[in-house]
Amino acid sequence: MFRFLRGLFGKNEEEILTLRVGDVDEWLERREGELEERLEAKTGETRATVAASLQDFKGVLALLGDAEGRDDIPSRLKTVTERSLPSFLSAMEQQIARPLPEDPDGFYAAAADLITGILKIQRGQGRYLAGAFPEEMKEFRQVTSTIGNAVNDLTAVVKEVQDTQKQIDAARDALGIFEAAQTDIARAGERAADLETKIAADEQMMQEKTATLQNLKDGDNYLEAARFEDAAEESLDRRQEAERAVQNLGAQATRVIRKAERVAARAGGKEEGKVLKACIKVLDNPVPAGAGEVAAALPPAVKIVRGQIESGDLALKSKEDRALFSEEGKIEGAFTDAFAHLDEMKKEEEKALARARACTALSEATDLENEIENLKAGVAADRAARVEAAEQVAAETESIPERAHRLRDALVSVAGVPVALEGEGFTIAAETRT
Repeated sequence: MFRFLRGLFGKNEEEILTLRVGDVDEWLERREGELEERLEAKTGETRATVAASLQDFKGVLALLGDAEGRDDIPSRLKTVTERSLPSFLSAMEQQIARPLPEDPDGFYAAAADLITGILKIQRGQGRYLAGAFPEEMKEFRQVTSTIGNAVNDLTAVVKEVQDTQKQIDAARDALGIFEAAQTDIARAGERAADLETKIAADEQMMQEKTATLQNLKDGDNYLEAARFEDAAEESLDRRQEAERAVQNLGAQATRVIRKAERVAARAGGKEEGKVLKACIKVLDNPVPAGAGEVAAALPPAVKIVRGQIESGDLALKSKEDRALFSEEGKIEGAFTDAFAHLDEMKKEEEKALARARACTALSEATDLENEIENLKAGVAADRAARVEAAEQVAAETESIPERAHRLRDALVSVAGVPVALEGEGFTIAAETRT
């Protein structure tokens, strides 16, 4: 009695398939193997049926071939028979002579074409022969039905295999998406760890270089090098000031000589004009021209200017201009002194620069500062990349449950039973009807 009640009210446990993520691909391969075996078995069964039926066809065709011109055929059917039977026999023989491939896909396509062609022939020339050869055509229809039923059965299996293969492909896609997330998590995690190690090493190097820089700046060599650097900058300023003095003297002299050039032009003094123009060209930029060119171009021009002053043709309002050109050798001496001072300043600058270059402490400090700045920039970029990698890990990790559910659901379609999916750090329970 109690056993009966337990059987009546007891709950049948539903079959559940439990898979680990790492075993899914192998399980799908086994399912594909099972599909192939089933398709091959059904194809072999259908092939045997079709082959036997084709032999039956050949027997009926032989009977029809022998029956051509039979006396028992009604006269009203003889003309139709004489026209239709040869073409029917020829078409049917060609149809059943077509080879049937060994592979399942090729066989299925060829078998489908075979039954389609046979039906077409029977509905064509064959319909005129039913009256003359009722028994033979009846047997044709029976054999055709046998082939058609076998092909239909194979079609059902092919469709089922194709549908299941699509489900397997969908499950593989879901597995690929899931594994891609796991791969991305692993790679991003490794990158974050590598960046963390690199950041720590670079920060340590920054501290060491900063300490080295401070020790360098506190040393006597650096202080001496700084003094030499300052002295070199001061000598540069003095050299530039001496160049400006030469340039300004040239500008003052050029202004007076241009006036003399205009006086000579009005007086028709072409030769004097050429001399004055040549001197102006040199004095427009006396520093690059140099002391030699100035010393060569200046005396003949000064002589012309003084002559114009003495004759009253050239009146100079500025005392400085009159003093510079009226006194003998005054302007020549001014240029000589200015160039001499410039040469002296150049020599001083060269010595100061040589002393500064001989001290490497400043360049060493500059190199260290550049290295520290580069390390700072690299650490900042690595920190940003580490944050990005950590965010990717978080985002991909968050997507794992949803991707695992999708994979589990895709596997259910393939398995046909509830599936429980297990992976590293998670379990997706099976959804049962009970």
